[in-house]
Amino acid sequence: MKSFVDLRVWKHSHEVVLVTYKMTKGFPVEERFGLVNKTRGEI
Repeated sequence: MKSFVDLRVWKHSHEVVLVTYKMTKGFPVEERFGLVNKTRGEI
């Protein structure tokens, strides 16, 4: 194994992050600090 990016768990979790960000990008602006932050786990 060369790097952590070779791990299957990292690849799957990275894909979840990408999908989450893509999904929340379309949320209304007024929800930017509400649903988006909670969905992305930033709070």
